[in-house]
Amino acid sequence: MSRPLRVLMVEDSEDDAELLLLELRRGGFAVEARRVDTPAAMAEALDRQAWDVVLSDHNMPRFSSPEALEILRTLAATFRDPADILTRAAELLQPDLGEDRFVTLLFARLHPVERALVCLNAGHPPAYVLDHAGRVRQALHAVCPALGLVPGARIPAPTRVALEEGDCALLLTDGVLESVNAQGEDFGLERALDVVRTHQQEPAAAIVAALCEAARRHAGSGPQRDDITAIVARVDAAVPPAG
Repeated sequence: MSRPLRVLMVEDSEDDAELLLLELRRGGFAVEARRVDTPAAMAEALDRQAWDVVLSDHNMPRFSSPEALEILRTLAATFRDPADILTRAAELLQPDLGEDRFVTLLFARLHPVERALVCLNAGHPPAYVLDHAGRVRQALHAVCPALGLVPGARIPAPTRVALEEGDCALLLTDGVLESVNAQGEDFGLERALDVVRTHQQEPAAAIVAALCEAARRHAGSGPQRDDITAIVARVDAAVPPAG
């Protein structure tokens, strides 16, 4: 029995497209196909229905495979729901990642007016929300594997955290936590949180600068093994409207 396969073909040559379809049918597929050769036509086809596979010529007079890939990645960002965004991103990244690479990701959306943080963690170090006294009020751990690690893995709904006055949200990469000194000791979570607590009343940019500097100082003159990246959001007192 033939296996159904929906194929979107990015190809300017009708003859080449027919040859490819012939090979797919010989391989046992019942092919439903559409051929496009411009960015607008591809975007319209992607919006109209779901496709099992997108096959692209590398270089065409009006289009190219890198442009096609960029359209796919951009469309992933048009979804509003974080779970949909990560699901689509995983699908689009999988062909590039292969079997031995993956992407850890912490998707966060800050709602300043509502004072809320929406977070979805895919195999990344946790995000932390500290209260006004520096206590960890919530740790946002990974809720699904890194993208590409488990093809087809289910992406759950994100976690929504209500933020309060004085709270401090911390997002950081493992390059901060795993900064290693000459004795082989990681910088670690507790040191990172202590730096944030020490500078918690300062502007967010100053907290980030202090944290990154502390991680680099911990490593001393040794090589930097990974990126050192942090994001901090502080919740200040509400400013009354003017007038």
